[in-house]
Amino acid sequence: MTKDRSGGRRPRAAQAPISPSLHAVEAFQNSEALPRVFGSWPSFHDSEVIAIRLRREGQDAPLLEADIHVFEVTNETDERGYSICTNHTLVTLLFSYIEELEVEEFNKQNVLFDLCVERTAVPHAPLLVEFEALTASVSA
Repeated sequence: MTKDRSGGRRPRAAQAPISPSLHAVEAFQNSEALPRVFGSWPSFHDSEVIAIRLRREGQDAPLLEADIHVFEVTNETDERGYSICTNHTLVTLLFSYIEELEVEEFNKQNVLFDLCVERTAVPHAPLLVEFEALTASVSA
């Protein structure tokens, strides 16, 4: 785990290996880093995609890196009635061997409804990842 510029915790990049026997969340290397921060795998609801980077070179190319600001919403409210959020963390997800990519409506604020990770029956593209509300999907 490293620190980001704002002082928040930042787990090292998680990378999805090709192994169809694993549960989708367990497909990410270093997947245990997020439960150490949040107590379980976070929902990513209301998280925000800060950056997306694509690389065409390298052993596992093409690669996609997504930086996502993730936090936990508590049951507590502040004096204005807003929910108190804790565990602000910048998470970097790394996807290798990208086969198909669609990005729509990426703009200055990219709040997620959900981050869906599903296993597929396709051996060369074992994961389907959808950043819901961002209107982006990745096949890796």
